[in-house]
Amino acid sequence: MTSSPHGGDAVAQVNWLWELALSALRELRAEHGFNASDAAGLYPALFGRDSLWILLMLLESSQLRESPDFDTWVEKAGEDALRALCDTQSDQIDDSIEAQPGRIIHEIQLRPTPHARASGMPHDGRGRTFSGFDQTFLFITAYRRFADAFPGNPVAEQGWPHAARAIHWIERFADEDGDGFFEYSCRDSRNLLNQTWKDSFDSVTHTGLAPPPSPLAWIDVQGYAYQALGDAADLWARHGDEARAHSLRAQAQQLKRDVDTHFWIESEKCHAIALDRAKRPVRLVSSNPGHALWAGLVVEGHAAALVERLLQPDMLTPYGVRTLSSAARLYAPFAYHRGTIWPFDNAVLVSGLLRYGFADEARLVMESVVRAIRLIGTPIELYTVIDSSLFVDETSRTGQQILMHRRNPPENRIQGFSAAGLLLYAAVLARMTNTPITAGTADR
Repeated sequence: MTSSPHGGDAVAQVNWLWELALSALRELRAEHGFNASDAAGLYPALFGRDSLWILLMLLESSQLRESPDFDTWVEKAGEDALRALCDTQSDQIDDSIEAQPGRIIHEIQLRPTPHARASGMPHDGRGRTFSGFDQTFLFITAYRRFADAFPGNPVAEQGWPHAARAIHWIERFADEDGDGFFEYSCRDSRNLLNQTWKDSFDSVTHTGLAPPPSPLAWIDVQGYAYQALGDAADLWARHGDEARAHSLRAQAQQLKRDVDTHFWIESEKCHAIALDRAKRPVRLVSSNPGHALWAGLVVEGHAAALVERLLQPDMLTPYGVRTLSSAARLYAPFAYHRGTIWPFDNAVLVSGLLRYGFADEARLVMESVVRAIRLIGTPIELYTVIDSSLFVDETSRTGQQILMHRRNPPENRIQGFSAAGLLLYAAVLARMTNTPITAGTADR
């Protein structure tokens, strides 16, 4: 990996960040698009969610970069990623692997890694598991944006039947109790209990560690669904079905109104992380509403208050925004999703902040994460920040301290969607500062 430049040279800093991120993505390139992590990490395989976020961030970076060479690289990588997800899309119901027709894979393990074997999750004969709920929504959006960016690519036409199946999955399977929200229940106890990107067993709870009763509707998933419904409407309109397009747009707008009514916690100026089976809000202040900003789900009347809340000191550190407020009773800075900082999660927030016009706030978040990455030196999966007030030795209280999340098993020091997020930061910062990116773009 390239070493971080010293000093305040904007050109050097932006180009260092671009080259760091792009070098990592080159290392992760595979015939199926990208591996989720490098070979030394825990996830050197195709993961649906990771591939989709990488593609979505590459497409956004491509729009900002405006480089023909980079566009060509993104097109080929995106084509490979989407083909792999189309080829592995489910066509049957199999509760043992959480499969339903139209659903997009969580992961595929053709030669299971030790980590995959230790998880105990079942895989089918093709190495697939579908133990993730959010991928299918993201697939519709990624396909639509790829087809818009590269209409001449064969996947723009060949991917449509798979996108249509994914839309059908939303209509048939994604609203388990018919209340208009998108929720899931784990179908097999061997699979992941929480089937979003915060997929650790203890990432969400009302009190203690008991999981909320399912089906569970996460705020970030409602955002992905809102975006996907709008994209699905546009896709159906292009294929001549205006009635279906109108219905999907109406469904999206109703979802936006219902989310504002049922998820918004006025006392916190923030959305609940989820609703449980009884539609009780799980009243945790978390980074998840940042994904709702990314999707355009947040009503204008609450956007400014939400942004202000997410940037309060219990959430925003000098090194990025935490996954969970340090004021929460369940805050645990070394747990996987209960207070750690994920560069990818922050990148989704940055994109959402820009969507709502909060450019200064977006720059603040980007610069905080880049500060951490300069110290760590790689596009790492996650890290943690400890408040100085927790140190017993008062001589150590020199401000918030950044720490590695774990040493054993080793960190995923090169994580695909972290690298894609850093690439997006570089593209945004280059545009904000009118800085030319001269670092390479093509495969080496």
